[in-house]
Amino acid sequence: MTITSNLKRAAGFALVLGLVLSSGAVIGAKGVEAASCSFSRDLYIGVSWGEDVRCLQGTLSSMGYYVPQTGTYGNETAIAVARWQATKGISLANGVFGPVSRSAMGGYSGTPTYPGTSWQDNDSDEAYRAILDAVAAYVDALDEFRDAEDDNDRTGDAEDLLEDALDEIRDALQSFIRHDFDDAIDAAEEAEDLADEAMDEIDGDRDDDNDNDREDAEDAIDEAWDAIDEAEDEIENADDRGDDVDEAEELLDDAWDAINDAEEAYDDRDYDDAVDYARDAEDLAKDAIDAIDEDRNDYDDDDAADALDDANDAINDAWDEVDDARRDGDDVDRAEDLLDDAENRYDDAIEAFDDEDWDDAVEFAHDAEDLAHDAVDAIDEDDNDGDRQDAIDEINDAYDIIRDAQDEIEDADDDGADVDEAEDLLQDAVDAYNDAVEAFEDHDYDDAIDLAEEAQDLADDAVDAIGY
Repeated sequence: MTITSNLKRAAGFALVLGLVLSSGAVIGAKGVEAASCSFSRDLYIGVSWGEDVRCLQGTLSSMGYYVPQTGTYGNETAIAVARWQATKGISLANGVFGPVSRSAMGGYSGTPTYPGTSWQDNDSDEAYRAILDAVAAYVDALDEFRDAEDDNDRTGDAEDLLEDALDEIRDALQSFIRHDFDDAIDAAEEAEDLADEAMDEIDGDRDDDNDNDREDAEDAIDEAWDAIDEAEDEIENADDRGDDVDEAEELLDDAWDAINDAEEAYDDRDYDDAVDYARDAEDLAKDAIDAIDEDRNDYDDDDAADALDDANDAINDAWDEVDDARRDGDDVDRAEDLLDDAENRYDDAIEAFDDEDWDDAVEFAHDAEDLAHDAVDAIDEDDNDGDRQDAIDEINDAYDIIRDAQDEIEDADDDGADVDEAEDLLQDAVDAYNDAVEAFEDHDYDDAIDLAEEAQDLADDAVDAIGY
């Protein structure tokens, strides 16, 4: 996992850990107001420290969210912030003390500066989302369990299942921290299944018919989404061909409204209505596809022949590019796969042409041409992989050097040394690091490397500036 992913995800998991450790409980206390603190910047795990962090820690502790007052924004602080955000109704309760949180606590100013997560790897992303899904399912089941207990309803084996789900979530978190993403996904999925079973136990004791209704609703909603996705693709292709898609788009909008109604009914556990709305959505999506066929502009044989010629030229040109790249030692595996797909689609176009189905011939030929262009683009992407990895390495190095510099400055400050200039330089290093991350996310790897190296130099200068 990259450094940027660690910075942001640590904040995201602060919320998850807060929910898991508290099992939904919220500690509340009025405590002191934040008027005595001045918050003029965003605070988050990794590179935030100072008196404003220490003041925030004291304020949170006085409210009942105890956290050691170290002046450094670490995991415990992020967890406390996430729990406080949840009680304040802040939608993005992720443990990052940003503009919305500053406004809620007092002392708002500035704009966000923390890095994003768009360049995380797929395995960690899948594990991260699986854990969040598991926690969401656990919290929903826990809320339902507590409601059932308040109503003196039977809950079957729900309590035992919830305890097992919580254990699996903890295992998933431990595996994620160890970067064992496969085990994290397995444990998270098991936790989600256990939470669903707990929900079924509660629902089953309340209404024996509810299990089947729930499954019917899930199936109907899935089928409706499949129909909507298919309709969207058909409408997009028809629009690219120049067909009239106004009526189809209106019907698709109606399908969207119906599927939203279905999901709202499902969330309210009104499964009969959810099934009805989902089936309406599916029918409307199919009607949208039918409307395309009714209004479709027919192509003639000349149009089909021209489209086939264009596709053939694009495929031949792409193969020339691939051959040149292979001779240069570039990785062209993905480009070749795309060209294989292009040739298969071109064969479909030829077959449609032979059957005198001019519309399909044109559509398939356009698909083949697009795939050929994608293959050429894939060569360019592969050429850039080296620069990308260099940028990742430099950004990771910058992060490590900044953290080391931070530790040295804190030790020097404890020893009574003058660290004012060092802290200013370290803040410049953090700014350069954030700029490097932003450049990376914009795929400007050269700038990302330069900025990361600048951040490293500034962090080294910060250590040199400590006045003993």
